[in-house]
Amino acid sequence: TLTDGTSTTTATLTITINNNAPVAANNTGTILEDSTLTVNDGDGSNSSGGVTDDGQTADISNEETSVTGLSFNSDGTKMFVSGGQSDTIHEYSLSTAFDVSTKSATADNSYSNSSNYDWTRGHTWNADGTKLFVIDNEEGTHQKILEYSVATGFDLSSTVSLTTNYDLVAPSGGSIPTRPKGITFNSDGTKMYIADHQTDKIHQFTLSVGYNLASTVANSGTLDVSSQNDSPYGVEFSQDGSKVFVVGNGTQGDAVYQYTLDTAWDITSTATYNGSFDLSSQDTVPADIRFNNDGTKMFIAGSTGNEIDEYTLSTPFEIVTISGNHDGDVLVDDSDADSDALSVTTYSHTSATNESGGSASSGTGSSGTAGSDAVTGYYGTLTLAANGSYTYAATATVTDALDPGDVV
Repeated sequence: TLTDGTSTTTATLTITINNNAPVAANNTGTILEDSTLTVNDGDGSNSSGGVTDDGQTADISNEETSVTGLSFNSDGTKMFVSGGQSDTIHEYSLSTAFDVSTKSATADNSYSNSSNYDWTRGHTWNADGTKLFVIDNEEGTHQKILEYSVATGFDLSSTVSLTTNYDLVAPSGGSIPTRPKGITFNSDGTKMYIADHQTDKIHQFTLSVGYNLASTVANSGTLDVSSQNDSPYGVEFSQDGSKVFVVGNGTQGDAVYQYTLDTAWDITSTATYNGSFDLSSQDTVPADIRFNNDGTKMFIAGSTGNEIDEYTLSTPFEIVTISGNHDGDVLVDDSDADSDALSVTTYSHTSATNESGGSASSGTGSSGTAGSDAVTGYYGTLTLAANGSYTYAATATVTDALDPGDVV
């Protein structure tokens, strides 16, 4: 009410209080089946990229002008490189295990016997390094695996003796691998695998006695990789034999290709192609592939640059599906125009998609209070705190039905 001493009038003062609603952003995380993703309060985006070029390179050009194969001893303190021009296996010491940048300046030892082979390709060892297996391939002439005994394990300065000269054979109804490039064994040596550049297949041989080519050996089948890699060079497996990796430089690109197997160490079982990782920035003729013992390091032998390149894998023996990546806690990318402190109060499971992109649940999931309740969804359980931190355990029984390579 206003007055001038004689008369009065009334004025109205209106006050409006505005409180802008907070803006919430969607969040994502990636986790493998039967694993748990943990995101802490204040965590920002964690994107490892899966495979990272370490920038660590071992130059082999002083000793070799055509790198064709790669191997390590059991603890990673020695590296062996085979060469097609010199027909030699070169032995290097590594001052740091499985770090190729720490190799000796020149080869510590080497082995060559040109009377036994004409064009050396890939090579590998038995578990204790007392047997060495070398591919000898003169296209159109012979395709052999040479088995040597090594007096002192993984030591080419000790006595090396040829014990078996094995001629590769064809699988039933198939063709002989006429351009064998890469070689590896399963964990007990009862299966040998050959990457063939000509048939675009990985050949599987069974041995009646492990790591013994003088025992009964048969070509038990092949894995056709031509749809992804029409020039395979090297082959290697994950430690448990459930994944096979093929490296090559075909028309599809200079890359390493990953497959999962329904039956471990059996490439004749159903093999599912998962994806690839491009190697062309390092070498245009990747000739062989190896891993360290726990699968967190991948090594590629490059024939163009005559070098060994080293990569780090965020998930062991996995170049495609990246586990553990996330975009931060659920509040870190949310905002409030009034700069109010944000917290989570309640949350719920509403829906999930299946591996085909369709609906995998009815959308009537459970809900809970942040900080006190865990919410169980279709594939796992989410535990979300008021501060935005969370854990997600992908441990629901339904995940057991997912096939290798499925993403949901």
